[in-house]
Amino acid sequence: MRPDGRPARRPVPAPAHTSAEKPAQRGEVVGHSPNATARPARRCDTVAVTATDALLQQILDRQAIVDVSHDYAGGIDHRDWQRFARCFTDPFTMDSSSFSGFPARQFDRHTWAESVRVVNGAFDATQHMMTNHSVEFIGPDEAVCVNEVRAHHWFSAESMESFGLEPEQAVATLVGHYTNRMLRQGRAWRISHCCLTVRYRFGDERVWALARQRGASMDRPQHAGPTT
Repeated sequence: MRPDGRPARRPVPAPAHTSAEKPAQRGEVVGHSPNATARPARRCDTVAVTATDALLQQILDRQAIVDVSHDYAGGIDHRDWQRFARCFTDPFTMDSSSFSGFPARQFDRHTWAESVRVVNGAFDATQHMMTNHSVEFIGPDEAVCVNEVRAHHWFSAESMESFGLEPEQAVATLVGHYTNRMLRQGRAWRISHCCLTVRYRFGDERVWALARQRGASMDRPQHAGPTT
C-alpha cells in the first residue's frame, strides 16, 4: 500500500528466454543472424532499377539534345564554325524555306557551315536565343526537338557608313522556331533534319544583302579536317 492509500503496482517479470532466443549482445542487430544469407533480389527490384536507369538515361539524352541547339547558336554567334558543323549528321537536310523561299535540300555539314559563315559571319554581331525546348523521343536513338528562336543580325554605324549609307546602326530580327529531327551517332546527338519556321520578322531588311556583299569578299578558310 502506497502512502496515498492506493495499492502498489506489482513489478512485471522480465520475459524468459527460450533456447532459440537470446538477449541481444552489444553491437548485434536484433533479428539478424550473423549466419543468415542475403535475400536474393526479387524481380520487382530488378524492374525498378531498370526503369530508374532508363529514366536517368532519358534525362541525360534530353540535356544532350538541348545542348546541340545551344552549340548551333553559340557556333554562329561566337564564329566557331567547327562547333557549328558538329551539330549535324553528314549529310543532313536543311529547310529554311519560310525565310529564304528556297525548298529544303541536303547538305554536307561543312558546306553548310561555310554557307552560314559567309552570311552570318559577315555581320558585326549576331545573337541567336534558343528557348522553350520540347523533346519527344521516338526511339532509343531518335528524337524530335522543337525550340523557339529569336535571332538578331546587327551592323554598326561605322559598317553602314562603309557601305555608303547613313552612319546609323542597323539590325534585322527573325522570330520563330526550329523543328529538329535528332539522331544518336555513337555518343553524340546530331541534327539530321533542321526546319526553321519564321513566324515574323522586323528591322532593317537591307542588312541581308549587305551581309552577302561583305561575305562574298571574305577569305574562304581551309577546313582543318572533318569534325566529330
